[in-house]
Amino acid sequence: TCTRLFVVIKRQMKNNVIKLLIFGILIFTSCKKHKKNKIPEGAFPIVYEGHLYIKGSVNGIEGNYAFDTAATNLYFDDNYYSDNNFKYKNTSVGILPGVGTKPQRVTVIIDSVQFNLGGNLFKTNGVPVLKLKPILGDIADGILGIEYFNNSVLEINYENKYMKIYSNIDSADIYGWDKIELTKKDNRLYIPLTVTVNDTINISGNYLLDFGSGRTISLTSLISEEHNLIDNIDNK
Repeated sequence: TCTRLFVVIKRQMKNNVIKLLIFGILIFTSCKKHKKNKIPEGAFPIVYEGHLYIKGSVNGIEGNYAFDTAATNLYFDDNYYSDNNFKYKNTSVGILPGVGTKPQRVTVIIDSVQFNLGGNLFKTNGVPVLKLKPILGDIADGILGIEYFNNSVLEINYENKYMKIYSNIDSADIYGWDKIELTKKDNRLYIPLTVTVNDTINISGNYLLDFGSGRTISLTSLISEEHNLIDNIDNK
């Protein structure tokens, strides 16, 4: 089977909430099992190892950047940063919460940082340098957030291991695909979902679509308490 994912990110301001469309995963039965296609022009390679890694380069130095829809900016792993002797003059020190089990005291690059993904050149600043390899594994050289793909159509092709950016949806082949309307708030994507826990408990709501999560579905402690999951689930 062939599996692809299209993410269409459109800015449509209404009541301070940005609506998005995500073209869901489709399985094409006509694909040959052992067929190997080349990466199309303008695409950039990816690696899937627990997380989705984009292969790119910074100042000509290649790296694997975990694609994280719950992140916004570019982040460097500290070993990747020090081993390649990046020379940025303006840096500062900050405290970054939410990485691993406790906040990290990190270096933040103030200078402009340019990175390349398959011929697509991006520029940013305020890049934190984190201890990512102990959390994600040795493959991780950094994290890449979703903001670089705003106002574009992003194809994620797991079968042939590439991602490609389109300027509009008419440029991509989406015949036979299903659409799922998402909500974007504070640069985060939320998907409407109902989780059937057992015969009596169904949990509906907006779930954070987080490519950086290593799990399939996570529930908050507040929801756990509300549905008394500790007592109502036998196997946990």
